[in-house]
Amino acid sequence: MFSYRGLGEITLTITNAFAPTFVFYYIQTKHFSILPFVVALPYAIAVFAQKVLREFPDYKPDKLAGKENLVVKFGPEKMSKVYRFCLMLFIVSIILVDLILIIFYKLNPLLFILTFYPIYVAYKFLKITKRKNTFYKDYEFLKPLTIKGFKLMFDTALIYSLIFVLDRVLSGK
Repeated sequence: MFSYRGLGEITLTITNAFAPTFVFYYIQTKHFSILPFVVALPYAIAVFAQKVLREFPDYKPDKLAGKENLVVKFGPEKMSKVYRFCLMLFIVSIILVDLILIIFYKLNPLLFILTFYPIYVAYKFLKITKRKNTFYKDYEFLKPLTIKGFKLMFDTALIYSLIFVLDRVLSGK
């Protein structure tokens, strides 16, 4: 329903990134906090970027079917720039989240070495898509990029989960 009105990407971001993080945090702590929003931010950006990336191969059929997802609404060329911007935002959000968790939540700074991996992968995606600026037209190029994008998205969530678990174990809390 929402994908036909251009809201599918946003709905997916909310329901797959922010909502579960808030729900699981609340179930465990029985109180509300800004922490789940902060921690979910890089993952949410990755979810949105991945959804956009997955729409490029379906541009023509989606347009013929009358869907109004963002790639159909704004065109693949503009949305390829949005995708690249999301990758940059993803990198910045990881750095920001790391700093917030270290400074305000006093998590062990050494654990954030783990977040170098998603930063590195996103940076590689940026370089690749800059070098091949019409990447959105090449379906064979998009296949492995999409698979690696899913891996990046899920690895980011797992890395932050691991950081919290390791911090708890190492600090003896």
